[in-house]
Amino acid sequence: DANWIQTVPGKGWFAALRLYGPLEPWFDKTWRPGEIEPAK
Repeated sequence: DANWIQTVPGKGWFAALRLYGPLEPWFDKTWRPGEIEPAK
């Protein structure tokens, strides 16, 4: 599972997003990443 992030219960965490060559929707703020979903 390449898209899996292990977390420790009770500890805080944050997500970082890296974009390589973002397109116009990123700059004009019409694009948003999807919500983070729990693994099933």
